Amino acid sequence: MDWFIFALLAAVMTAFSHMLRKKALRKEHAMEFSTVWVMFNFLISLVFIPWVNFSVGYQVLLVIYLASFAASIGIVFMMKAFRHLELSVAAPFMNFGPVFLLFFSVLWLGEQITPLQLVGISSIAIGGYVLGVDHKHKDLLYPLKSITRSKYIPLIFLAIFMFSLSAIAEKVSMSNVDPFTMNFFFWLFATVNLFALLSFFYDGIRGVNHGMKISGIWIFLSSVFAVISSLAYFQALSFAYVALVVPIKRLSTLIDTLIGGRLFHEKNLMAKGIACVIMLAGVYLIIL
Repeated sequence: MDWFIFALLAAVMTAFSHMLRKKALRKEHAMEFSTVWVMFNFLISLVFIPWVNFSVGYQVLLVIYLASFAASIGIVFMMKAFRHLELSVAAPFMNFGPVFLLFFSVLWLGEQITPLQLVGISSIAIGGYVLGVDHKHKDLLYPLKSITRSKYIPLIFLAIFMFSLSAIAEKVSMSNVDPFTMNFFFWLFATVNLFALLSFFYDGIRGVNHGMKISGIWIFLSSVFAVISSLAYFQALSFAYVALVVPIKRLSTLIDTLIGGRLFHEKNLMAKGIACVIMLAGVYLIIL
């Protein structure tokens, strides 16, 4: 049960981080924001240097780098898709990530999931989808129907694929390192990756300076919660299957909605309430 507590803490911290990220993204380019965000994550992680193991073998560092690289590419795909698609189309698809991850974790890690846990994972994905849909369209299948109409939908699935690869690599890494070491090197490598991408596609250090000037305080606060979430997530991974930890972490969608107040300030509360019940039922089935 320890893994569930850490995974739930990661979900709560992710929700707070996400709310602060949205505040910053109102004023800033997504790529600039992402680069500054991971840089702050790394700088905050320096606080935990006394607990970082620097004698990690190069094989383990390579796996951690692959995890950070996959996550970085996933961020690029996701940001591009979100820029060109309606949020009501793009956001719900991201909640299917745990289902993709379940397949890969069984295939590559040999994780064994019980039928009840499988139902729980699917419930969280479906509930998250319903919660993420913009109900102004009055059609829960609106995002699915958009698949054939947009060339950017495949980018979302590529992002989910890359995030799944990252989660698999993170799980492999956690069998060889502690959460503090994993957190430190992951954000170090992610900073290098995204700064390189920002320099290649945009304006490099000028973009970083612009991001810090425009939204530095909001990004920093978001990073504080993100690092706590990261440490809790890696701790949970050291105890349990990645296919179980990630769906619990995805409860940040539900927490974000509840705390952000959107659930009680929008129409279609019935649909959103049902989505919440479905997600919570999924959690119950996973931890049985």
